[in-house]
Amino acid sequence: MKDVTIIHIFNDDKFINPVIKLFENVAPNISKYFVLKQDNFPVKFCNNPKLIRINFFEKTESDNFIKLICNQNTIVFFHSLEDYKIYIALNIPESIKKVWFIWGYDLYGWYPFRYKKFESETAKLLGLQLKFKHNVFSFIWLNKVFFPTFIVNKIKSHFTTPFYKAVKKMNYVVPVVPTEYKLAKQINKELICLPFTYGFLEDLVSKEVLNVINETTEQNILMGNSADPSNNHVELFIKLAKLNLGARKVYVPLSYGGTENYIEAILQKGKEILGDNFFPLTTFLSLEEYNTILNSCNTLLFNHTRQQGVGNIITMLYYGKKVYLNEKSTVFKYYKSLGVKLFSSNQVSYESLNTLLSKTDVEKNKDLMLKYYGKITVEEKVREMIKTLKV
Repeated sequence: MKDVTIIHIFNDDKFINPVIKLFENVAPNISKYFVLKQDNFPVKFCNNPKLIRINFFEKTESDNFIKLICNQNTIVFFHSLEDYKIYIALNIPESIKKVWFIWGYDLYGWYPFRYKKFESETAKLLGLQLKFKHNVFSFIWLNKVFFPTFIVNKIKSHFTTPFYKAVKKMNYVVPVVPTEYKLAKQINKELICLPFTYGFLEDLVSKEVLNVINETTEQNILMGNSADPSNNHVELFIKLAKLNLGARKVYVPLSYGGTENYIEAILQKGKEILGDNFFPLTTFLSLEEYNTILNSCNTLLFNHTRQQGVGNIITMLYYGKKVYLNEKSTVFKYYKSLGVKLFSSNQVSYESLNTLLSKTDVEKNKDLMLKYYGKITVEEKVREMIKTLKV
């Protein structure tokens, strides 16, 4: 295939820069990069001159963008799949190859997976009665039980949503962990899996930062990665409150994701349950500021049941920190299968917080992160992707 242009479509996000850098290093000048953003809002996360802003909220501009895609020999990379990207996917020809990069919230937002994200205390906080809804749906779906037409129609409606239709139009999928490919194929059995990683380890860490972190004697905790309710913050607050945290600071990033109401509720719950140990991070930090906080932490504590915050996990494992994940998480299961030394969030105890990883486990985790997320590996994934797509 000659003169193919890859059209990357993003929301305004911190992953734009790593993607542009990676593709321009491996396959320069075959990609165009677009961010969907209203004109009266600044692009926050990327100032690369190759990034083109599309005001998709204005009809003429959105129509012209779709024409641009259709009038070229293109392959479209959807970096997450929601809202206007769904509209684009549904309004370009079948003949154009479409690649869906799973970001987590898009896949797990679909009805059959939606209610697996929240633990019981978080569900209460959100005012959701999840167990009944999810169990009934699963029972009907898995056992093909016969029900009155109005119930069947209600269930079928989840298989006719714009998201579901857009996934059915995708040709390829890029999961963060392999188990997500299996989930995506529950919607579209024809999907072909492609390899990719957003940036490489060497961009996340540096020898200078690593040396400082390895020398730290502080024992603070980094809890969660965002204000999204799928972090299941409250459950972890309750667990930690039962332990003697001493002077430890529990850093909780709340600078993006989630609604104002949820953030306010977590700020209140965190202070109420953890008291002076609670340190919310409500503003977006520079890399230097964030590394200073990482420097003071020897524990990463995540409670997502879905894939989320993988960049943080990779970094902390490489730094030799102790990482706790929800054992229901696809990431926990995947890393366990690779032989990574990590722990279930159910295993958090006073003793475990005061026990560091052995030098052997630290080196093993570091080697595994470099093997799967190092620059050489990640760039080879891009080459393999391009070869598969026959660009």
